[in-house]
Amino acid sequence: MRFRALGSLEVFDGTAWQPVNSAKCRSVLAILLIDARQVVSVDRITDEVWNGDPPASASNLVHGYVRRLRGLLDDRDATVLVTRAPGYVLAVGEDDIDATRFTALIRRGDTAQIAEALELWRGEAFADVPETPLVRDAAARLDEQRLLAIEATLAADLSRGRHAEVIMQVRALTQRYPLRERLWRQLIIALRDSGRRAEALAAYGEIRALLADELGVDPDASLQRLHRDLLASEPPPPRQAPAPPVLIGRDEQLATAIGWMATPTPCVAITGQGGIGKTAFAARLAHETSGLFPDGQFHATLGRGRTMHAALTRLLARLGITDAPRDLPDLAELAGELLGGTRMLIVLEDVPDEAGLRALLPLAAGNGLIVTSRRRLAGLDTLRVMPLDVLPADAGTALLRAAAGSTPIDPRSAAKIVTLCAGLPLAIKLAGARLAARPHFTPADLVRCLTDRHCRLDWLQLGDQGVRAAVLDSYAVLRPVQQQLLRGLCAADQPEFPGWVAAAVLDQPAVQADRVLDDLIEAHLVEPAGRGLTGPRYRIHDLVHLAVRDELCDTDAHTRVTSGWHALAAAADDQLAHWCGLDPEPPPAWRPDPQVLAAAAAHPMRWFDEERATLIHAARQARPAWPLAQRMSTYFELRGHYQDWGEVLQAGLRDADATGDRQGQATMLGLLMHAVAEGEDHRDSLRYAALTIAAYQALGTPPVHQDPAPSRSSPALEKARHDRDAFAVGFEAARLAVRLRACGEHADYLALFDEAMDAFRASQAPLLELWALKHIGLTYLRQRRIDEAMSCLRRAETLVRDLGEESMARHAGGDLAGVAVVHDRDDLAERLAAETLDTARHTGNRWRAGRALVTLGEVYARRGEHRRAAETYREALALWRALNLPSRIRQVETALARLTR
Repeated sequence: MRFRALGSLEVFDGTAWQPVNSAKCRSVLAILLIDARQVVSVDRITDEVWNGDPPASASNLVHGYVRRLRGLLDDRDATVLVTRAPGYVLAVGEDDIDATRFTALIRRGDTAQIAEALELWRGEAFADVPETPLVRDAAARLDEQRLLAIEATLAADLSRGRHAEVIMQVRALTQRYPLRERLWRQLIIALRDSGRRAEALAAYGEIRALLADELGVDPDASLQRLHRDLLASEPPPPRQAPAPPVLIGRDEQLATAIGWMATPTPCVAITGQGGIGKTAFAARLAHETSGLFPDGQFHATLGRGRTMHAALTRLLARLGITDAPRDLPDLAELAGELLGGTRMLIVLEDVPDEAGLRALLPLAAGNGLIVTSRRRLAGLDTLRVMPLDVLPADAGTALLRAAAGSTPIDPRSAAKIVTLCAGLPLAIKLAGARLAARPHFTPADLVRCLTDRHCRLDWLQLGDQGVRAAVLDSYAVLRPVQQQLLRGLCAADQPEFPGWVAAAVLDQPAVQADRVLDDLIEAHLVEPAGRGLTGPRYRIHDLVHLAVRDELCDTDAHTRVTSGWHALAAAADDQLAHWCGLDPEPPPAWRPDPQVLAAAAAHPMRWFDEERATLIHAARQARPAWPLAQRMSTYFELRGHYQDWGEVLQAGLRDADATGDRQGQATMLGLLMHAVAEGEDHRDSLRYAALTIAAYQALGTPPVHQDPAPSRSSPALEKARHDRDAFAVGFEAARLAVRLRACGEHADYLALFDEAMDAFRASQAPLLELWALKHIGLTYLRQRRIDEAMSCLRRAETLVRDLGEESMARHAGGDLAGVAVVHDRDDLAERLAAETLDTARHTGNRWRAGRALVTLGEVYARRGEHRRAAETYREALALWRALNLPSRIRQVETALARLTR
């Protein structure tokens, strides 16, 4: 049970503060509060309540008041207001009564605790309690303690150089306590050291006249000495205020905000997510503009139960008003009247919303207002908003070095630390402070610790300061549905995502989910990230992900998100040409709105390009994973993203193995065989082929295939047949088969591949024979013609064994054009490679472009065109480096080295 006496008498009922309506009950409760934890006799209570003249029924009346108080306190068992002869005792702790808590905090003497103690006051002590000797003495004692605390706080402010900031407060106090000489001394010092010497002399004249008129005495010795110093010396220069906070990377924004503060309506809001540096920016801005507001500063922090009403009540108390109105509009109006004609700077931190701030804006007529908020604070016409974002790399590095002090940080470690802190100033400062506090702990050590995402936030914590707390403070004030959405988005672990993901997380229509998503944007927990094919895109700061992920995750929401990606990938994939059907897959458990699906289907390759990174991430998380992996395969093949393709297929295979999903195992193995074969790792391809055949045999389901279209031919193939040129027949049949397959024309390309394979065998081109056999085997597997696929596998194994390691390595860049070089068909090789390069550039397939460039380089080198060959090889080398393919890089570097010998 808690009680408030520093103002009107109130009790806390567990949910809200309640007034004590009966005057006599207030008197009884006040007496018990003053002597809390001590027995107060009924006789003493009656004597106090009735001022020494109690009625005959006073004892019974006191018992009745006690019963009413117990009802108000919900103290039916009388464990708080305890009956103990010869009266009652209020059994509460020191911190349960604001008056005793105030006294305890003051006794400790710490500056922060004195400030906390002064914030407990809401008006005069026992303001609505009928006056009795006991109450009067207690109120006077508390008021004296309060005044001493205020004087101590003022002395501390003056010692820190905050002279201009305290003038208005101390002037108001001298009006309330006109004979308090220490206050006058503090006022004169503040005026003098603010460069206002004439006003300081006038203040001395005022207190001297007042003391003479009221008491017939002169000011005390210290005041007289201060007066002599004022007369005898030149005005001293104003003392420097404490060094302002160091701001790094905010120069342009600070200059803009300073300009705003010099306008007729100097109202500025600094907004951004927790830890972005709003407090430091506000403090620096207040310091830089303090000269514009000579009547002092008022600073208050809201949140954690501290309201705008409480802040304005404190402001009025500084102005000498202790009986403040209860309603915020009335409170703001009174403050506006008192501040009329002044130039005071008001700084409010952590303003929760626009509502309370709207009532305060009229105060800025002549006065300055600086607020910080985690919300965007839109819709307030006279308020200029300065949003803060994360720091760029160079500013982040400078901030890290400043926070680390003398600790040396090498450039590579500094850049990595700033990246791992995601540019958040609070995180960077904490990282630097940790290095400064632990000299034996090197920057490389910190990089290693921060790299572990599971404990990164533990390393970004020092004392009571930490990134996790900053994020969770913002999370705590969200409504449940907003918390649910943020948890779901963080569980999806996608730093950037399209808007439909919010609908999946909440399982709500997009219009409703968008409103909740907008609330998170307003709270700076989600940021807009442009627009994609399916609509607006968003991102979440990496450290917000880490802080929120530990909250309870909604697995159903996670399933809906990954299902949404599957549905979209299927919609886009259905528009691409599949060379031989798809394996049957379970339908998505959740689908985005039709217009979102239609957008992906309208531009499938562009959509896959846009969402590639997110899709890869989703495929690693999806359960089951293989349907999404299957739906990404055509795109990966067309673009030549074989490394990504292999990783996604491996993730799908691991999930299928873990769950015993035979269909998933077979599908993933078959596609892995294809992906590895495209990468020309023939031995691994054969291994996957054997596993795929076994998986499909175990599955025992009907084959998946599409009905063949009519056979096709071409003039070039007809001419080669007519000329009986086996090598040309093989090339033209293979080219036609591949073209038909790539275009989705499910012609009888098996017959064309068979013809090509026989022609290559006849012309003694075993690598090309193996290439054709690969495509025949892949087609059989996709059509579940297991026996024929097994036959292809055996023939391929024989060919690989006969070719040997050296030959396989030499022709690793094979394919049609590459093998044409080996068979001294340079003109044909150049034509085929040029065609391949043109197609690869058009489709964005860097893998095929690289192989074509290598083939062209070899052709040019054989012709002696060394400069042209070198240029072509260098272009190929740049592609292999971009794709991070060490073996291909070494191959081209060797070719370039041969040119220079």
